[in-house]
Amino acid sequence: MDDSLALKKQELRKKLKKIRDLIPKYEARAKSLELTKTITGSEAYLRSESVMTYVSFGSEVQTLALIEQILTDKKNLFVPLCDVNLKVMFPVKISSIDQLELGNYGILEPKKELLKSGVLTIGDKTDIDLAIVPVLGFDKRGGRLGYGGGYYDRFLKGYTGFSVGIAFSECLVENVPAEKHDIKLGKIYYC
Repeated sequence: MDDSLALKKQELRKKLKKIRDLIPKYEARAKSLELTKTITGSEAYLRSESVMTYVSFGSEVQTLALIEQILTDKKNLFVPLCDVNLKVMFPVKISSIDQLELGNYGILEPKKELLKSGVLTIGDKTDIDLAIVPVLGFDKRGGRLGYGGGYYDRFLKGYTGFSVGIAFSECLVENVPAEKHDIKLGKIYYC
């Protein structure tokens, strides 16, 4: 990896996180609900039987309403479970928000006891028609800046479903610095 590119990405992450953190909570909630409507009204969503979405934390676009809508629409819902040692993400099928607990990075994840008991199961990315991805920064060419862990890039490598990012318009930049392992998304919705 080019050190200057890594530094640019690191600086851009800091800048965008500050910008996103300054969005008033009521505005972030309203924008998140608008993005939920946009996604659930999209052709990609309507034709999908299985959807994976991240579980929001901090100042990210909030996904609780989206998760509830996916469940209401009786679609198969997958959420990520991160293995911080292997640096990989596994999709886990859930049927209720109650099946989540605080996990790695302070993010809600599937309850480990439910995985051990077999109530919850790890799926395969080939089981997922639509993957909804968190976006810290983005450009109009589909470039996405994440948090730097590479979890989503590794997950999206070889993924054959449709990938969608959701973001706040304040996080739109002219150009996201990209490396060869960075995967562009099929679509990025923002407001």
